[in-house]
Amino acid sequence: MWRKYIQWEKTNPLGTEEYAQHAKRVIYAYEQALLCLGYYPDMWYEAALFQQQTALILTEKGDVKLAAQMNNDVAQLFERAISGLLGDSQLLFFAYADFEEERMKYDNVKKIYNKLLAIEEADPTLVSFGFFMVPFINFRAYIQFMK
Repeated sequence: MWRKYIQWEKTNPLGTEEYAQHAKRVIYAYEQALLCLGYYPDMWYEAALFQQQTALILTEKGDVKLAAQMNNDVAQLFERAISGLLGDSQLLFFAYADFEEERMKYDNVKKIYNKLLAIEEADPTLVSFGFFMVPFINFRAYIQFMK
């Protein structure tokens, strides 16, 4: 039901010409859906992807300030997800880390991976972290991390 509602909002039923206003309605629909479907990582991921795509479209249209705000909202959305209901969802951790890496916020990426590694159920052999860190740390520190 929620997915149908979100898809309906994406069709722009009001015929709004301003894309930002249309996107805000869709984001509101996602927020409402997350109140009921908060334990579904795919919904969080889908909401974040929509906001990322919206930020790209807004940048193309020249609204750089709103696009930057939208990207900050994406980071907050991911943070809400991994700090709350889905603190053990590797999908969201990796998607969040990838998002921050695209924005070249490497300190945030390191914090995200460290937070993931702090989870007892998480696989400690997450090679992605090692591959990510190689350019930023010296080889000796990398070997120490991998032990």
